Amino acid sequence: MNLLLILLLFISFIFSGVICQQEIFEFKYIEDNFNLTGSTQRVSFLIKVLDPTANYSIEDPNFQCSNLKKQEQNRYLHTCFGLVFLEYNAGTQNIEFIFNNGSNIQNSLTLRFNIDFPPDLQIGVAKFIRYPNSNHLTIYAQTNYTTKAYPVRLDLVNMPGCYYALTMMTRLPGNDGVYFADISPTGSGACTILSSGTLRVRLSGFNSSGSVDIDIPASYFPSAGVAMGTHTIYPSRRDVYDNDYIYWFGSLTNLNARSALSYQPAISLSQLSNSKVVTGNYLQSAKVLGIYNPDTVKVPKNVSMAFFDVSDNKTIYATNYYTIQTSGNNVPILDIYPTLIEFIQFEKVNSYSFLIQMKVIDPDGCVSIEFSNGVSIGYRDMIEGDYKNGVYEKVLNYTSITDTVYVLSIKDILGNIVQWRSEIDFSTNQQLLPKYPSIFGETNMKNITMFTFDNLLVNSSPPPPTTPTPTESPVVPTRPSANKFESLQVLDDSSFVARNILRFNFSNSDPNIEPFIIVDFSYFEFENRTQIFKGFWNTTGLHYQVSITIPENLASREIVVTLPMSYYFTSSQISYLDYKSFSVQTFNCDQLPPMILSVELSQANPYYFTGGTNFIGWKITIEDSPNYFVNGTFLIQGSIDKYQYNLSVSNPNMVVGSNIYYINIPVTFSTPSQMFDILSMELVDSSGNIASNMIGSKTPLFNPYMINQLYNSRIIFLNANQTNGNDFSMPEILSMNFSPNVIDVGDPNPLKRQLTVSGLFRSNISGINSEKYPIVSSTFLGKTLSFQIDNVQAYNLSTVMFTKTIEIPYGFTIPSTWDLSISYVCSFNGNCLNSTFGSLQFIYSYLPILESNSFIDRNGGEIFIYGQKFGNQSDFKGFVSYENGQYQPFQVNFFSDSIFSFTMNASNAVKIIVQSKLGYSNVLVILGSNEQQPTIPPETTCGDPKCGGNGKCVDALCQCNEGWSGPSCQSKFIPQPPPNVDPKSPTTTTDNSNVQLIGTIKIEYINELKPSGEIFKQYKLADWKGVKAITSDRFLQYNYTKSIGEIDTNITVVVQWFGETRNVEFAGLNSTMTPGSIKYSVIMDRYIFDSPLNILQVVIEVEVVEMNKDGCIEKQTSPRKNDIQWVKIRVSDQSFYCRFLNRALVDSRSTAITNTLLDGGGNQSDILNSKVGMMVPFYENQVIIDPDFSIIIDTESDNSKCGVKSGDNNQWRKIVGIVIGSVLGVAIIVSVSLYLYKRNIVSKENKRMSNKLKRLSSNEA
Repeated sequence: MNLLLILLLFISFIFSGVICQQEIFEFKYIEDNFNLTGSTQRVSFLIKVLDPTANYSIEDPNFQCSNLKKQEQNRYLHTCFGLVFLEYNAGTQNIEFIFNNGSNIQNSLTLRFNIDFPPDLQIGVAKFIRYPNSNHLTIYAQTNYTTKAYPVRLDLVNMPGCYYALTMMTRLPGNDGVYFADISPTGSGACTILSSGTLRVRLSGFNSSGSVDIDIPASYFPSAGVAMGTHTIYPSRRDVYDNDYIYWFGSLTNLNARSALSYQPAISLSQLSNSKVVTGNYLQSAKVLGIYNPDTVKVPKNVSMAFFDVSDNKTIYATNYYTIQTSGNNVPILDIYPTLIEFIQFEKVNSYSFLIQMKVIDPDGCVSIEFSNGVSIGYRDMIEGDYKNGVYEKVLNYTSITDTVYVLSIKDILGNIVQWRSEIDFSTNQQLLPKYPSIFGETNMKNITMFTFDNLLVNSSPPPPTTPTPTESPVVPTRPSANKFESLQVLDDSSFVARNILRFNFSNSDPNIEPFIIVDFSYFEFENRTQIFKGFWNTTGLHYQVSITIPENLASREIVVTLPMSYYFTSSQISYLDYKSFSVQTFNCDQLPPMILSVELSQANPYYFTGGTNFIGWKITIEDSPNYFVNGTFLIQGSIDKYQYNLSVSNPNMVVGSNIYYINIPVTFSTPSQMFDILSMELVDSSGNIASNMIGSKTPLFNPYMINQLYNSRIIFLNANQTNGNDFSMPEILSMNFSPNVIDVGDPNPLKRQLTVSGLFRSNISGINSEKYPIVSSTFLGKTLSFQIDNVQAYNLSTVMFTKTIEIPYGFTIPSTWDLSISYVCSFNGNCLNSTFGSLQFIYSYLPILESNSFIDRNGGEIFIYGQKFGNQSDFKGFVSYENGQYQPFQVNFFSDSIFSFTMNASNAVKIIVQSKLGYSNVLVILGSNEQQPTIPPETTCGDPKCGGNGKCVDALCQCNEGWSGPSCQSKFIPQPPPNVDPKSPTTTTDNSNVQLIGTIKIEYINELKPSGEIFKQYKLADWKGVKAITSDRFLQYNYTKSIGEIDTNITVVVQWFGETRNVEFAGLNSTMTPGSIKYSVIMDRYIFDSPLNILQVVIEVEVVEMNKDGCIEKQTSPRKNDIQWVKIRVSDQSFYCRFLNRALVDSRSTAITNTLLDGGGNQSDILNSKVGMMVPFYENQVIIDPDFSIIIDTESDNSKCGVKSGDNNQWRKIVGIVIGSVLGVAIIVSVSLYLYKRNIVSKENKRMSNKLKRLSSNEA
């Protein structure tokens, strides 16, 4: 068995001031099988020693090691491991380890390794690839090293000083044994034969085994002979930092389709960028741009740069040297307690997503986990433990990662960062960190059976009106064999969109996978402009198919497409297998974002302000062609108050017919005399190119000033109205409050994560400037909380109140305390207060939260639910509501802490809630909307003809026309004047003297019922607070409130009297409020159910007292007792009519409910009552129910024992109509009296009625 590196023997210990014995317990070696850097080979090892307090480092100057990471720690044993780069030489190698026990007493340890010989190299087919208009060449070679990454060396045999390449070739991922290396021209030396000679390269294995010479034809480095025009360099200053960019911009003519320019520093070739055409085209004249990003430096370093034409390097445009200064951001922090990774593992969830789980241990506390392929993990993803020792889990879509291999960076609470690399570094359980899984499973280049583009050349811009015949055909070579583009895609320029289609396949393809590819539209080396395109399985051709949309006006070049296989392979690498890549060409390219040409003041300096509201600002000329400027953001700041204006700019700001835009800020009498500067800006064009110099910008590559180095034009503003120029006092804080003091960022209810801040400020001399909004901010562990307080209440010029309520995001931070500060509380004189005012504590309750779901239609099927903190499956319970009905449990198909799936029934409306060991989640609405109407079982109780011809039948209930009422709309409803309303309780009566019946409505109990019907909890309510809200001759309104402290639930009752006809909508049903009617609206907010399977029962008791003792009294109900819809209690020809809708508004959604007829009690000869339980299903935030109550005169004839008496025909009756809506969870007693005026009234009846009312009042109390 041949190995490049075999760890054979530990030879000796060398001690200096030894206080404890060191012992090598174990070595572990791992070969790097996918990336070989320079002339080194990696070896990983483990060292276990007896001293648990010692710190370890490798200080031998011949080797480089990553930070040693503690693996285990106990009383007797301490483990660490590191990464060593061994020299590429056969024979014995020595490594010296230095141990420090914390008392400045060092021990040294020497290890000796023997390096074995690898197999002799065998070279197969070698191929060359050159990108269009690029001076980089890539050589690919097939070798016999298919199982291990043995070193393969590349040497440039001739043309010294003309080209540059790394000494060691890189092995492509997988087991195909393909190595590659990049070769590029260099400006160093006196080379004059770049395009006329033949470059010879030599490939060899260890000890020069299998040496092969390969000649590269001169045609790969074409002659150009361009003519240079003007050129500029930005910045013009010679001192730059190592995190800056340097730009070279020039005008060129005499270009052709094969032109390629070079722009590079004399050193740091890995940081060079080609000079590339950004506007114009390669067939005429163009403007080119080169970008240089200096290497990180520890001390200032001088660097010279050169710009030259590849055509034999005859013309060099050199610059004076730049001094690269250290930015101060590159000094590594040594961590006394390094972070540990106990394990990382991946699990497939479905065809489009997978799980990542990992355990991180850090005694200081883990703050952030970042993967180089775009994945971030934070505290909200923790499923077990805490931030010092915790397990994290996250669901990832395959499309969310940029590569299967990664560098993992973990930052702790002190700012220390430790890094690991997949398939190289070990976890503490001595396992290699695995690479990410691929959506296509285990697929490598050898599995590719198809890789074809519909168009090998695509126009990225509309063709010109007339296309001139080029003197040279636009051929862009990519390999030694002839590369003829087979088709040219020309689209209608009136709706021009450039597209292409990739068709590909594998020997092990899965038709159920939704394929995707990554297309890199980046142009410059430091640019990151990738885009993901999804496709489908072509059932006709039996292959994957993906459509690509190409941004407009891309420069001519080959587009790099990546297949996300087991390792991500680019189209350039795949072309080694003779599959062709595709290129774009343009008639007039534009790879340059919007650029600033000039900045001028809109007004003369200084600007004197005398009064009113004016605007000051700048005229800015923005160049962007043939693309066009879309929008931009400018940040402006005042020099005195430091207030920043964030201004958006787009076409409305443009001077018609020009490329001039006005950037204006308002100034008033309150604006202090000061200077205004443009701090930064970000500009975007129609093709998505962005130029920005904003701090923290995600696209810092292009600076808006890089073509024309302009110095900021400062506005000098003088306010003549500023009379308090000698006021240097700061604004005074009269009060500064925030609530709550503690916020649970793990609570799924967003209302529980709200923060309200209010401040009262005063400036007696200058006054508080209420037009400048203060900012509340806090920073903790690099994370920032910041918001404006923009709700203003000005008591006078000197005293102003600012308030604001925001919602803190779920999982915002770890449990911690944040110091809050307020800034930009400014007086009119520009004096601004900055002050801290309190500490806000964040806690984390680990309650489950439902966040999103996979796509599913109304036919049902397996659905995946995404969220956080689902806990253990043994403690997990899930509940689903179909058609907004009662919740029912479901069984999961797949379960983890952040994702589960279950089989959903076909439904038009679906809601889900789950329960973990710690509590309930929020409700996730999957299907349905506020407009979704519930399905109501039909009940044919509307009569024949329907509703007596005086209404319409909706959900088996009659909706009566104006003036009519009753179950079949055959009873009369007569308007009444405003009633007497009790200001202390929602009780309503009329004030007339003769009564035939008194109707009483009592809603005083709320029951939480178990699924069995057993009462779990019962609440009785009293002590209301009433306020008269609105009073007019057409409308009255009283508001009543009640807080149920026992369950922390608030109730609001609104009593309204309508003096005119109004249409009212409830739960999708429209009804007419007749003049003289009364409506009760009651709203109950969140109630904490013991279980989502429980329901709330609102018990409504209806009681009617026959006052004269000489009438007939009886009760009628709708047919189905378990789903009652109306109750009617009749006294002679008058009835107390109660209608119970089978709809409610549950969390703002129309929901079907049931109303159950319960046993009445206390029925006497002159008293009848009836109880109805309105069943409200589980809800999250709010519920409204809406029964109707009214008193009517019966006009229809029926077979009841209380028919209309002939002797009553001459009686004058007044009817009081009452409508009570939304009475969930309150104790409401409404006494409704029907007053019957007779010609012959006896006093004993008046006395009897008075006693009855007293008895009712006594019962209410």
